[in-house]
Amino acid sequence: MKRMQRSFLAGMMIIVMFMMHAKTKAQLAVNLQLQPSGIIQKQQLWNIAVVNGSSERIPMLIELNVFDSRNGNRVFSSVSKILIIAQGAKQITIHDVMPIQYQYLNPLYQIDASQNSLLPVGVFRFCYNFFRTGDKGSELLLEECRTMEVGPLSPPMLNLPQDSAVLSNKHPQFVWIPPVPLQTFKNLNYELRVVELQKGQNSSEALQKNLPFAEKGNIREPYFSYPSSLPAFDTATMYAWQITAYDANGYSVKSEVWSFSIKNRNPSGLKLSTAYVWLKQGEDPSMFVSSGHVKFSYENMRNDSLVTYRVVAGNKEQQVRQGSIKLSPGQNFIDLDFGNKRFWRENETYRFELINSKGERWKLSMLFIEKEEE
Repeated sequence: MKRMQRSFLAGMMIIVMFMMHAKTKAQLAVNLQLQPSGIIQKQQLWNIAVVNGSSERIPMLIELNVFDSRNGNRVFSSVSKILIIAQGAKQITIHDVMPIQYQYLNPLYQIDASQNSLLPVGVFRFCYNFFRTGDKGSELLLEECRTMEVGPLSPPMLNLPQDSAVLSNKHPQFVWIPPVPLQTFKNLNYELRVVELQKGQNSSEALQKNLPFAEKGNIREPYFSYPSSLPAFDTATMYAWQITAYDANGYSVKSEVWSFSIKNRNPSGLKLSTAYVWLKQGEDPSMFVSSGHVKFSYENMRNDSLVTYRVVAGNKEQQVRQGSIKLSPGQNFIDLDFGNKRFWRENETYRFELINSKGERWKLSMLFIEKEEE
């Protein structure tokens, strides 16, 4: 209430100063009390400060036409009831002009009939015509227009990946929160834009200046799983990303800009072993680079039908896996898939030991690295 009073007083001062230098028909002056941008309720369009500088009471109606400023198309029109403006200043609100006749002219805009409904997002031109009414018809006293951007309370907000995140997955899922309020957008859809950060750039600068590394438009849900059909992310590069929300009429609003990178799962450049390696006795076993399974060759000279094995972590002698293996007489080629990755630490060395019926320990060393995604 206090805010409206302050706005009214400020408007009155502007109007009085204006009327000291110029005269309008019937000495009528108005101040449209519209906020410059943001969400707007229909009822707020009727907050108008009026000064009648004449000595007579003016019977008046107000016509409001709203246009899309991009193409000039009229979105809707409305006409107030007839109200009487006495000499001096008056603050007009929705209650003074009801009932209002609305005519919705453009089906591309979803506008609720309620007075409390929100205007759709977009850039609009609001034109008010103030008519004196009487027995001989209507006389246009004054026309006032104002261009405004009706925007959401908040733009889309990024959620995942978090800002400056280092990701393990080369095909991450991008997640964001829709703009608020959602009902001000018709046929809401999103565009994801990813760019590479160059040396010395921050995320926002990269989005403005750099060519897109990857783009995807017409996303209907507030998430997107990055597919293999788009360019693959490089572990040596930092990326910036942004979401733009669009409505059916071409209005857009952008999120903030976040960055992420992809973790290098194999900084040493080692390649996974694919060939079978020989198990050895002694302190110099063969090395097998593994992503969770191991392939080895063992000659079953003891004709054991079943042997045991264990896996220990590095020099800690901490056993992480154990089990048994069925063997055939002679040469055996074994492929063990350990599967569960929670047992392994990346780039850490493990020792695999096969123990036969005589208690002999046949060994190989394993270095665990994450298998690169295609």
